[in-house]
Amino acid sequence: MLLEHRAESCKPNNDDWLDNLDHLLTKYYKTETRSAIRLKALNVLEQIISTNKILHEVSPNILSMFVSFSVSLQRCINQFLSETKPNLHII
Repeated sequence: MLLEHRAESCKPNNDDWLDNLDHLLTKYYKTETRSAIRLKALNVLEQIISTNKILHEVSPNILSMFVSFSVSLQRCINQFLSETKPNLHII
């Protein structure tokens, strides 16, 4: 999937990883209307945070950045749920 391919450039070992992550979330979460794609974008963000969790234990600056991302992730999840909850049908 293209989203997973683009997620590879959103790792801290890439120089422009924050810009790449911002672009990925803008394209696949903010402007996307399909729930499955939006959830996948949130999963990518969650994987990036959990995979690189060790980094913020080393650097306070990175810790504050990831805390900020976590707050943003929670807001995105809450927004997603509020937008799609009425449309979700459990069979």
